[in-house]
Amino acid sequence: MTRRLGEVFPHWRRVPISHYWRGLVCVTRKLTPSIGRDIDDPTVYYAFGYHANGVNTAPWVGKQIAEMISRNDDGADRIPVVCRGLPRKFPLAGLRLWYLRAAYQYYKLTDALP
Repeated sequence: MTRRLGEVFPHWRRVPISHYWRGLVCVTRKLTPSIGRDIDDPTVYYAFGYHANGVNTAPWVGKQIAEMISRNDDGADRIPVVCRGLPRKFPLAGLRLWYLRAAYQYYKLTDALP
C-alpha cells in the first residue's frame, strides 16, 4: 500500500507514515454489508459487514437505519437489494478466522505482483 500510495500521489512518496492499521474486518458471505430489520423481532435493526469500509459506509448506513426506525419500515425503497437482509452463514463457522487469514495471504501475494 505504501508503494501504491506513492504511485497515486507522487508528492507524498517521501512523507513518513507513522501508523499502520491491521486487524480483523467484518466480512459477510455475500460480500456486501447486511442492513435490515429482524423478522422475528421488528424492534431490532442491524447493520454489519462493512468489509473494512466502515469509515465511509457506517455513517450512510446509520442514516438509513434511523430512517427505517422513524418510518417504521424495512427500508426496501432505500437500501440496495444486495445489502438487504442477513447473509447466509459461513460453512464450518469455527473456521472463519482461518478463512480470513487465507484471504489476507491471497491479497498479500497478489499485492506483491507487478
